[in-house]
Amino acid sequence: LLLGPIFCFQRTITPMARLTGTAVAAFVLLALSNIGNAPAHAFITPSLSSFSKNVDHTTTSLRVTAEESAKALSDYMAKAHEEKLRAVKDAEERKAAEIQALKKELAELKAAQGSSIVLAPAASSPPVEGSVEELQAKLASYQKFLSEYIVNAQEQKLLAVKAAEKSVEMKFSEKLKLLTGDVATPPPA
Repeated sequence: LLLGPIFCFQRTITPMARLTGTAVAAFVLLALSNIGNAPAHAFITPSLSSFSKNVDHTTTSLRVTAEESAKALSDYMAKAHEEKLRAVKDAEERKAAEIQALKKELAELKAAQGSSIVLAPAASSPPVEGSVEELQAKLASYQKFLSEYIVNAQEQKLLAVKAAEKSVEMKFSEKLKLLTGDVATPPPA
C-alpha cells in the first residue's frame, strides 16, 4: 500500500535507478518489519488525526512480517543477479563482436599486403653531442656503474637469503627443542 507509487514510478526510469529504487523499497520493508507492534496511528501527528476522526487507526497497521521482508529482499537479490548476468552477457557479446571485426580487418590487411612486406624505416637516434673520447669515457663510467650495481645487488640478495635461512633454521630448531624436551643443547651455528 505504502510502496505502490514507488513501484509504479519505476517503469519510466533507468535500470540502475530501478535497482536503487528496489533496494530502497526492500530496506523500507525491512525497517517496517522491525517496528514491531506499532499501529499506524503512532506515525500520525495529533493535528492530522483530527482530520480523520471517523477512521479507526487502531485496526490498520504498517507491520510487515519477517517472511514478507525476507521474500522482498530475496526477490530483490534475484532480480539484481539476473540483471547483472544480463549485463555481463551483453558486454561479452559486444566484445566478441569487436574481436571478430578486428580479426576480419587484420585478415583483410594481410591479404592486401600479400607477399610484399614493407619494413618501416628505422627510427633515427637523437644526435649525439660530444667528442668520441668523451662518449667513450661516459660509456666506460656507465659500464662500471652497472657492473658495480649488479654485483652489489647480488651480494645484498645473497646476504638477505642467508639471514632468512638462518632465521628459519633457528626458529625450527627452537620448536624442535621444545617438542623433544632437549633445552640444554646449543643451537647450531
